[in-house]
Amino acid sequence: MSIISIFLEHPRTVDETYIEHMRFALLAAIKLQAAVIALLVHSVFPFLFTDNASKCLYDLINEIELRAQKRR
Repeated sequence: MSIISIFLEHPRTVDETYIEHMRFALLAAIKLQAAVIALLVHSVFPFLFTDNASKCLYDLINEIELRAQKRR
């Protein structure tokens, strides 16, 4: 198995190019990091960011489910 095929194998299974898959994964990581920061602040100041993390996670789960439905 070539090094290129290793990088392309999974994106092909979800019907995406390498760049499309990388873009989605990077944006998801950024959104999750924002949720982590909101949770850290919320842990000290519970009156701040009361629903930011849960909304972020809910939105990301919905986006992943929509992407999965498109592939079916």
